[in-house]
Amino acid sequence: MVKFDISVEDAVLVGLIADRVVDVLISGGAERIEIPWKEFCLEMRMDLVAVHANGCPMDFDRLLNADKNTLMHDVGGIAKYLDRDTGRLTECFRPRTALKEAQS
Repeated sequence: MVKFDISVEDAVLVGLIADRVVDVLISGGAERIEIPWKEFCLEMRMDLVAVHANGCPMDFDRLLNADKNTLMHDVGGIAKYLDRDTGRLTECFRPRTALKEAQS
């Protein structure tokens, strides 16, 4: 079973990260995506929380303040390599902003 337990502080950062990703996508010309933006943000938040709570703790402050390439690498990689049944990352993917001592 996937856990979704994070601190209130981390939940706030996750929301800010999702907002920043949407801003980056829109400023890059992505006016439309396959699903509504609100649903996209919810999925992204759930993915970030699942990864953090299930074996790959993230440095959300670092992710929020990362350059665009690192931000999109981590969020895109998490979306692609997250096993949604376990909350763990597959294919040896490791986000650049994962905490250093974490084992995925």
